[in-house]
Amino acid sequence: MALLGLAATLLQTLAASVRGPFAGAAALLCLVSPISPANAAAPVVPLVSAHHHWDHHWFVWMPRHPVYESAEIMSIDAAGNPYRAVWVFFTERHGGKRQVHFFDDRQIVEGFDGSHYRAIDYKRTGTSGRGQSVRVALNGLDDVPIEIAVDLADRPLTRTGAGLTDQSGHSADTLFLLFHRDRNALARSNEVWIGGRDYSFRIGDDPTGKHRFMASCSAGIQIAIIPFGHWSFSCHDAGTHRLAISLDAAVPLAVDAPRTASRFAVHMDPERPVARGEVVSEPMEGGRRLTWRLHSPQWAADYPFESLIKPNGDGYTLIIRSLPR
Repeated sequence: MALLGLAATLLQTLAASVRGPFAGAAALLCLVSPISPANAAAPVVPLVSAHHHWDHHWFVWMPRHPVYESAEIMSIDAAGNPYRAVWVFFTERHGGKRQVHFFDDRQIVEGFDGSHYRAIDYKRTGTSGRGQSVRVALNGLDDVPIEIAVDLADRPLTRTGAGLTDQSGHSADTLFLLFHRDRNALARSNEVWIGGRDYSFRIGDDPTGKHRFMASCSAGIQIAIIPFGHWSFSCHDAGTHRLAISLDAAVPLAVDAPRTASRFAVHMDPERPVARGEVVSEPMEGGRRLTWRLHSPQWAADYPFESLIKPNGDGYTLIIRSLPR
């Protein structure tokens, strides 16, 4: 989905909003096998991660719009959580698939370059535990009025089509991304009005069958990002949702340790591994190289990456980068 294309810019937001969806971001990824309780101490591995959770996600394809291919809505509004946030964004159809983002939280916008603060009229309806309908209204760029509605008609949420979404090459040279939906459902109808024009996805708008669906709703969205680059870090706590890696064998980090290989699993909420692979740890000049290759899901095999860790005068330098595919 088009959500994948925004991951690189999200990294700027993650450290900026500690009271909402991005708490506990940009930290050294915790590792332990077996997975320890949330309050237990754990050793670490040289990977930087960002992990956050949204309660709801709605997606609408827009085959008739001249610029944007899709509109999306995300929200945090779970019962018992005092924090509320709404996020509306559009993805361009061509080129680099640039996006325009609107939030109703000024703190997020302050840390998210290129995003825009808007008062967003947001209404969600539906029976708890089933597909939720949504309606939003806001002013877009140049104060153009925008109205989006997705009707689920209380359809049941299922795991059919849920789980991980293929990264599809988005930002592949800058990060590795896992976008996980717990459950979802196809919408009964959708409406998208921009500047008084109707860009809703109607029957007959896709004569070649390019799109598998018109609109959908998802619940329980977790996004995990392993960015490539130079990073500083501190231990992190992702709240009630956790990102962790388990290993079948220890991975040595000492410069002079022999080459080893270990199978690993990525967990989003520890009881449920969502990806598996192998990591090879080997010495390199002046440091240590860890090569990470995923085997499942199958699409993830196209996104190998490595961690390079070297001692310096004050501690260690960590570099994470992609490998040729």
